[in-house]
Amino acid sequence: MSKIMRPVTANNIDGQRQLLHTLLEGLGEASSAEIEAALASRELVQPEDELPPEVVTHLQRRIQDAAKKSAS
Repeated sequence: MSKIMRPVTANNIDGQRQLLHTLLEGLGEASSAEIEAALASRELVQPEDELPPEVVTHLQRRIQDAAKKSAS
């Protein structure tokens, strides 16, 4: 299957930016409690087999560090 590349016009880019801005405004902001609740309710799954263990460990450490920062 071949892919066709087409230039993106400035109007198209501006339109996408406006749509993103509108979406983000409509979503609003979540409180820390809402974020914690969403994270606590997520389904934990095993990492994909293709991910090297070092990458998994690094990402888990970053997630834990970020959680510690937000808790303090």
